Amino acid sequence: MVLALPQERGPCPIRELLHKLSLYYTLSPMIDRLGSSGLVMRMRQPSNKHSVLVELTHDARDLCEIHTKTATRFQATLIMDDEEFLIIRSACGRDQQSTTR
Repeated sequence: MVLALPQERGPCPIRELLHKLSLYYTLSPMIDRLGSSGLVMRMRQPSNKHSVLVELTHDARDLCEIHTKTATRFQATLIMDDEEFLIIRSACGRDQQSTTR
């Protein structure tokens, strides 16, 4: 989920990620791990030196593209409408979050 917003609109201020994802205490370490894995870069916003932007690397964009294609094939294979697919996707996200805690 952290990768979704920068994927959709390009470099994203950390403050915006905090508000959109409500991950106030865990976002910074998560971005550190993604950075160590070569998936995101932090950079200062040119117009505001106090604001930090998060940008996806090429590797992260490639992973997001693979994920999107896989999810689309999964949905088509199971002949699900968008609402059914979102329910499954949401449930999978909850299961993954509970196993990583």
